[in-house]
Amino acid sequence: IIEISKELKTENLVITLSGKGALLISGNKIFHMIAPEIEPVNTIGSGDSFTAGFAFAYANGMSISYCLKLAGACGASNALFEQVGVIDRDMVDEFIEKIEISEKEI
Repeated sequence: IIEISKELKTENLVITLSGKGALLISGNKIFHMIAPEIEPVNTIGSGDSFTAGFAFAYANGMSISYCLKLAGACGASNALFEQVGVIDRDMVDEFIEKIEISEKEI
């Protein structure tokens, strides 16, 4: 994964791990986001919600750790609704507080 990121010369490479969180390679660091534990109702659109959360935070100059937290929170919120693409702001704020991010140098 690290070699692919270097070969593609990407600034950020994110790999989602479904209910297990996500990995983010950024510069010389790798971040592991541990997803909040939920009982999903419908996961359709959760990947899109994850991507939208990350893109929004990144475009607004948030730290890379916060981008990953917001992404995970948006994906988790979407999974708790029967409808596709529904995100609850209060739920997102609650998830952000619970999401853990670990990072290490590569």
